[in-house]
Amino acid sequence: MEEYLPVSRPNRSPDDMISVIIPKQIRHPMGIAMNKVINTIETSVELDTAAIIAPGLFGSAIIDGKITLLPDMYRLFEIVAPEWYKPDPPLPLPRGEAARKRRVLLAEDTPFFRMIEGEYLSSAV
Repeated sequence: MEEYLPVSRPNRSPDDMISVIIPKQIRHPMGIAMNKVINTIETSVELDTAAIIAPGLFGSAIIDGKITLLPDMYRLFEIVAPEWYKPDPPLPLPRGEAARKRRVLLAEDTPFFRMIEGEYLSSAV
């Protein structure tokens, strides 16, 4: 991740165990390796999308008194392997009434997931 996000390379030895996060809904098997799981918590966060800005990053939050970066794994995968995520060829433009700009109503009660889904849908345009 240190090659794609504003983070430093962790100190690792060849004998260190690593953990890998592998999302389910991706076209190509890919994961994010981490050298250590510090904690697993369920919490509400106040997402800051302005303090630390980088492609592949939703933003940051203060969790347990520490700055925590929240990566957008799907965007990171697109950055790392763009050849796997080339957009499909554009469809022919609709004509007449169908040519009016289409809109989508996104209904999600969780702000974090609403942001994730909104960015995903916007990227499909």
